[in-house]
Amino acid sequence: MGKKFGDLTKTERIEALKQHLFTYGSIGLQFMLDEFRISRKTALRDIEELHNQNIGTVEEELADGDRRYSISLSSRRIPLSFTMEQVMALFLGRQMFDFLEGTSFSESFHALFAQMSQRLNKKTDIDNIERLQRKLYNIHEAPKRFSGVIPDILEMCMVGLRHDRAIDMTYRNYKGDVTDFIFHPYTLITFRRGLYFIGAIDGNESVIRKIALERIQRAALTGIAVLPPEDYTPEDYLSSALFFDTGAPQRVELRFVPGADAFIGLRVFHPSQQMQHNDDDTITLTLDVHPGYEVLHWIMSFGANVTVVRPASLVEQTKAELAKTLANYSS
Repeated sequence: MGKKFGDLTKTERIEALKQHLFTYGSIGLQFMLDEFRISRKTALRDIEELHNQNIGTVEEELADGDRRYSISLSSRRIPLSFTMEQVMALFLGRQMFDFLEGTSFSESFHALFAQMSQRLNKKTDIDNIERLQRKLYNIHEAPKRFSGVIPDILEMCMVGLRHDRAIDMTYRNYKGDVTDFIFHPYTLITFRRGLYFIGAIDGNESVIRKIALERIQRAALTGIAVLPPEDYTPEDYLSSALFFDTGAPQRVELRFVPGADAFIGLRVFHPSQQMQHNDDDTITLTLDVHPGYEVLHWIMSFGANVTVVRPASLVEQTKAELAKTLANYSS
């Protein structure tokens, strides 16, 4: 079993500090005190030691009185060379995660891309990078807001995930209810430009659940080890979901109007799906998924192009939802 951060020697602590800075681009002073269990004086000496090793940092005074140290751009070295194709692939990836703007994730993306730009010496490659914003573009649905999430909360969550340590947190659910619990993070999930943890609450590890990171109000690391069930995989946990809403799966059968092949024929909505072209040119699509709110809203997005055949409960849910929708337009 590895050492706890509070038991590290100075040399080991400096190496852990460098690893954190090169990974995330910055670190909070209070985070250092909590993570490494050291005094403020020792933390400042560690920052000074980084300068002695030619690793420059930029100090920022935060609104809450804390300090944040960001590694200077000149100190961020990547001992790799990049082809233009690799840079384009990473640029596209950065665009896919632009909803993280204002977080340490975003800072790391920007720093990494700046380093890659510096590695390209050909003027044609540098010129091409400046045009990537026009050449590559992602269209996504509305992102969640992460710029208002306290940076140290995200850092604490990531450290807990990396080092298999439970997180003592205060959480506000979508109804506004606030509760305190210790959470065991198993997997970080990105879904519709949001971040979620799959894991379990301490004392009830048999029930795997999802929580949204932007709803975490407070986070502190604990010494409790995170041990996911031996048979756990995120793929298996999400296998009953059309996208993200898990539960008992049922056979869902949908009938699409003639011509629907143009907009559903090339898509795989779920690994279990089967598609059949009928004699009357309609298309039957079946999926073995949990028929919850997610499936209902997905069906509604096709409007009059689809009819729910089964299960009966989903037929009734869809009819009720359509009736409520129609009532919104009645005078």
